[in-house]
Amino acid sequence: MKLIEILENRKEALKVSEVAKMLGVSQQQIYKMAAAGTIPHFHVQGSIRFCPADLAEWIKKEIEQSSGNYSNEGALVCDTVKCIVPRCDSTSSSRKTGVLPAP
Repeated sequence: MKLIEILENRKEALKVSEVAKMLGVSQQQIYKMAAAGTIPHFHVQGSIRFCPADLAEWIKKEIEQSSGNYSNEGALVCDTVKCIVPRCDSTSSSRKTGVLPAP
């Protein structure tokens, strides 16, 4: 299942750690993106949370803006995240080199 599908099927809010793991970046990077207003988020009693539907739409827009900026390994080069985000597909057995590991 692709990342967009996973997010669209998810009903409860996501935590920073979950979003970081999904995008293959550090939690610190997610906090920075939220503080800069780069990634859609909301606050619950001081904690940052993410609406899965909003996150799915944001990722779709990032993919459209990148318009085919894929590496040879099939990873999306995402300018907003400032890293390489692997295509999330449950059939892929491993991440390619050059992709930042999950924290």
